[in-house]
Amino acid sequence: MPHSPREGRRIDARYAPLRPLLTGSEPVGFLTDERFPHALESERYTQALYALAPRQLLLDAPDAGLWLADLLDPASLPKLANARGLEPMAVFDDGRLALLRRRPGP
Repeated sequence: MPHSPREGRRIDARYAPLRPLLTGSEPVGFLTDERFPHALESERYTQALYALAPRQLLLDAPDAGLWLADLLDPASLPKLANARGLEPMAVFDDGRLALLRRRPGP
């Protein structure tokens, strides 16, 4: 959660391009390349929860059709996406923020 109104506005602005793409009410999976013993400790996850509320973001969502990737290193996107059978739909913030969808089956 933001510590100040200014930080809240910065977080909102960062995630603003995603909002029009998140139509419907289905939960969205969440991916990050941050390394924490417990994923709920991820600052990126808590900022995404704040900015995209009331959208439900799930850390463990194997059946989710849409996924949000919030990355420290944009180069990690292909590996994270391929490991889950996902493909990028839209990429923002110089590759550090991406919306992904399940890759169509054969």
